[in-house]
Amino acid sequence: MKVYEQQEDGSYVLEGVWLSKAPDTAEVDAGLAVVQPYVELDEQAALERQWRNTELAKADIELNKVQDGRGTGLVSDWRDYRNELRDWPEHEGFPDSAFRPTFINSEV
Repeated sequence: MKVYEQQEDGSYVLEGVWLSKAPDTAEVDAGLAVVQPYVELDEQAALERQWRNTELAKADIELNKVQDGRGTGLVSDWRDYRNELRDWPEHEGFPDSAFRPTFINSEV
């Protein structure tokens, strides 16, 4: 699926390429593309912190499941992910969601 990111000046970026025109509405209507509206950095940072807090809660639950013998993944993987989530606001790519931490299951 294509993700068009609207910029402050009204232009769009698709996969790192600047576009001067709006995305094709037929693609969006057909569900083949989405448009992410422009968001101020302070607002984006708040959204990323909210995402991070939700992920931390999920990671805590999954870590407990693994420790109880009922979950998937390794304890060390879940701990690493939690640490990356905690460090996310200090990451150089923050608040760009493209740089979000991702869980890596080394069992696979």
